[in-house]
Amino acid sequence: MKFVSLIFLALGVGAATSAHAESLCGWTDEADIRAAMVGIFTQEGAMSIETETLSVTQAIEDSDVVLDPAGWVMLPMVENWLGHGLETALSGVIYDVDGVDDLLAAVEAEWIADAVGDTSCGPEDLPQVSGVFGTGEDVSGRVTVIPYFSDRMVLLTQTEVRGDWGLAFLTTAVLLTRQ
Repeated sequence: MKFVSLIFLALGVGAATSAHAESLCGWTDEADIRAAMVGIFTQEGAMSIETETLSVTQAIEDSDVVLDPAGWVMLPMVENWLGHGLETALSGVIYDVDGVDDLLAAVEAEWIADAVGDTSCGPEDLPQVSGVFGTGEDVSGRVTVIPYFSDRMVLLTQTEVRGDWGLAFLTTAVLLTRQ
């Protein structure tokens, strides 16, 4: 699947460039939304890890995130667990402005709000593309992409991981910028 996505990207299918970045406020047509989101993005942000005995926030290292025309998100963290990307769908409002702000505060990456703050609407008026994943009882979570602009999107994940240590809650918030 990743190979097919990269072929589409190399051919320029549906890829928007930074020079033509558009706000996605009020967009509802799934085909138009998908076309505006297709691309290879660099992620920058942070992750919070919470367990009964641990509370850590760490920066997310530079790595690519691929959004393909069929709605698949190739995200390194999820690929490590699943062995493949995550299929997403246009969803209703999962995060309102308070929900996004809470997650940004949880991972100490409030600067992301400033990076998309020039949009004319909040997350409740933007399309939200989301998918859930799981590996049995050990890992479960949700990935949501909020495309504020065709060149700047916010990717949020909330994951529960069960292990010998107990239950861990992983929250990530990253700014995706088009390469």
